[in-house]
Amino acid sequence: MSSDKKTWSTLKGKDLIKAMEEWAERHEVLAEDRTKLAQFRTSLAEERTALAHTRTDLAKERTARARDRTEFADRKTDKSC
Repeated sequence: MSSDKKTWSTLKGKDLIKAMEEWAERHEVLAEDRTKLAQFRTSLAEERTALAHTRTDLAKERTARARDRTEFADRKTDKSC
């Protein structure tokens, strides 16, 4: 609606159509912004998922190394007995 602060119920004819067109244009821009924001949130979620997978892989590697150290220590202890 125009800046003259008329309400929807007071508009008639061309003024109402103009106000509706202005509203539709603003609504379309907002919808595009929401879509872009949703796409950005999706990409962030994908990055977080990839990071979580990386952390999981690193944890598996640390666990495997710890197991290897334990086995090495066990063999060393068995030899010294």
